[in-house]
Amino acid sequence: MKRRTGPPHAKGAIDRAKQKELIRQPRLAARIAFSLCAMLIGLIVLAANTNMPNVTRAPGEILPQGNYSQVETLEGGIVDAIHVVEGELVAAGTPLVDLKQPDLLRNIATLSAQEQHERFRLENLRALKTVLSSGAPLTSNSVDVLRSGGFDSAADQLDLHVQNQTVRTLAIDRQSETISVLAAALAFNEQRVAAKSKQMDTTRTLREQGLMTERQFQVEQEQLNALQVATNAARVELAEARGALARTTAERDQAHLDLRERTRDEIQSKGDALVELAAALAETTARHADLSVVAPESGVVQSVAFPNLGEVIEPGETLFEVVPAQRGLVVEARIPANDIGHIDMAQPVSIGVDTFDPRRFGRVTGQLLSLSPVPITDEVTGEHYFRAAIGLNQTVIGQEKQVRALRSGMTVVAEIVTGEQTVLAYFLKPIDTTLRKSFSER
Repeated sequence: MKRRTGPPHAKGAIDRAKQKELIRQPRLAARIAFSLCAMLIGLIVLAANTNMPNVTRAPGEILPQGNYSQVETLEGGIVDAIHVVEGELVAAGTPLVDLKQPDLLRNIATLSAQEQHERFRLENLRALKTVLSSGAPLTSNSVDVLRSGGFDSAADQLDLHVQNQTVRTLAIDRQSETISVLAAALAFNEQRVAAKSKQMDTTRTLREQGLMTERQFQVEQEQLNALQVATNAARVELAEARGALARTTAERDQAHLDLRERTRDEIQSKGDALVELAAALAETTARHADLSVVAPESGVVQSVAFPNLGEVIEPGETLFEVVPAQRGLVVEARIPANDIGHIDMAQPVSIGVDTFDPRRFGRVTGQLLSLSPVPITDEVTGEHYFRAAIGLNQTVIGQEKQVRALRSGMTVVAEIVTGEQTVLAYFLKPIDTTLRKSFSER
């Protein structure tokens, strides 16, 4: 039995069709691959040239508007009393925390006692100077007047001076009496010398007339010489007594002048010392007053490092921040510590309010007002963050019928644009990070 076959030309057409089909399939695959490659390259180019913003998200809360007033301790010390709690509204000058410094209190007590003593001593010196400068005789009555006025120190000093002057005056009186006796003795001797001299004239005449022997004349002459020697000795003794009297009188007067001079110098010295003590006491008292930390202005107390009783606070440490209670609103946001290096005060801020759906109400804009200088640690989570104050450009959110007022206490999320990055960089970042870590391993 023979198999029937078609015409030869029909068989050739089928073969050609199959051949064309075989040729068409690789071309189609190549076109598809080319299209995919072109699309991939286009996407890569698009991703490399399409920038997306780098956004730092900071949760926060709307508070009354106002820059933060940082409350710092000028003086360190031990926390003695805490008068406020976080979130409390306080008036300007309200005590927040009282510190204590035992050494400072002891210094104040010591300086006060020294000032009181110096002032008392100065008053006594001035009273003594008044008595010494009066020119009146200094007696026990002068001492009694000072003592009755409460100037016991001046009275004691004047009493010693009066006794000293009394002793010197008695010595002067005795010397004056001695001088009187010596003067009388000298006058008597001079009279005897005068009489003996006249007698010698007669004796000399008798000797010349031969009525007196030479021996008798010499005896008379020796008596006259003895009287003259005694008279000269009396003159010397009288002069010495008068010199001693003058010295004693001068010493008495000089003692009075010395006391006046010492009193004047001590008044000047005590006055200068009192000024220095008053300045030191005022400075120490001011330092003690600084131990009471008060609110610089009215506002809401926000704790930075809330103190505990008995805790030691270092000088210059920031304890609180006071948000002024003024009209207007401000956002207090928490910026993560790992993003703080990218934050700039001029960067725009977009704020979403949690209670309002951003698809319906949109977002509000703002600008950074201030940043806390040091990181803050959340006591609950242990998270480190920087506190930022963000001013709002508007007090409402939404448009037309969807307008709503913003209120204090609403929670928000602030988005701060810190820069730009291409889409390609976003996709390549995990790969780049993985490769860097891989090639850095041992």
